Amino acid sequence: KKTWVDTRNPKRALSVMPSHCLNERKLLQSLCRVTVGQFKNQDYRDACESMPHKNLYISSFWSWIWNEFASERARAEDLAGHMNKGQNHCRQHLKHACEGDIVRVSDTRQKDGRREEKVHIVTKQEARSEEFSIFDVVLPLPGSGVEIVYPENHLKQRLMDILEREGVDRAVLHGRNGGGKQYRRRCAFRALVAKPKHLHWEVLPYDNGDQDLMVEHDSRGGKFVSTRASNRSPGRFMAIALRFTLSPGCFATMLLREITKSTMHPGHQYMLRKLCQAEEEQDLWELALTPLKQGRAGLLENPSAFIESAVKKAVNKHLAMAREDE
Repeated sequence: KKTWVDTRNPKRALSVMPSHCLNERKLLQSLCRVTVGQFKNQDYRDACESMPHKNLYISSFWSWIWNEFASERARAEDLAGHMNKGQNHCRQHLKHACEGDIVRVSDTRQKDGRREEKVHIVTKQEARSEEFSIFDVVLPLPGSGVEIVYPENHLKQRLMDILEREGVDRAVLHGRNGGGKQYRRRCAFRALVAKPKHLHWEVLPYDNGDQDLMVEHDSRGGKFVSTRASNRSPGRFMAIALRFTLSPGCFATMLLREITKSTMHPGHQYMLRKLCQAEEEQDLWELALTPLKQGRAGLLENPSAFIESAVKKAVNKHLAMAREDE
């Protein structure tokens, strides 16, 4: 990627692109058909169309735009100016719907499988009486050709500015299909703050990290059955099994992040796993990961490099101890 940024030469970038980066290689292969330095917008479009997982990238991009919308709404303290002022006035916009916010009043599924949402613009009186909570507030999910519905308050211009900043304001307002005819798609909405449904939890004792703690689904009865239901003997460690339902567009990793107040980054989870192994096995990881136990894990910018370095130090220390014993 750095080669492409520095040279804008797709052939040179392709020569150093790893073979497992399938989408990136397909994109560069398409650009190789064009003379270097003469790329046009259509060339970039054709290159994107050649990617096997292009729809996933497009969906992820619009989801990221929605996240920008959500962040802007969370920062919009001026929306709460009409509310009853009190000690926590500055946080009211994060507790209740504000005037001009969009709230979902119904969400049904039609016989043909289509989802039909009915939304409502919060009035000044409804905002004053705090009729709608923050869980009722929804934001539009933009997309190419989507006839977007904006909040009717100061947030509208800020959302439009985000679309313009990312260069997709015309895609939203003037979407076109492959035949060149203008078309419109109905705007979908996502909740600003999601609340999990059917939340259940269970404490599971276990003795080692290789023990199977997964929860199986019984397709016949539609129930969740713990694989450890027949074994309730105390264990050295404790785990929590969670079962819940989230709305479309929500991710379980984000729920776990809020519950544990910890990052779900794979590197961090990898280190936690190694700490568990150290307690179980009392081996070299006990020496290698001592800094993590001392509360400095959050300072690590490169977990993989740290672990590699720590293991080398631990091995050397272990060999030195072994030589002393001899």
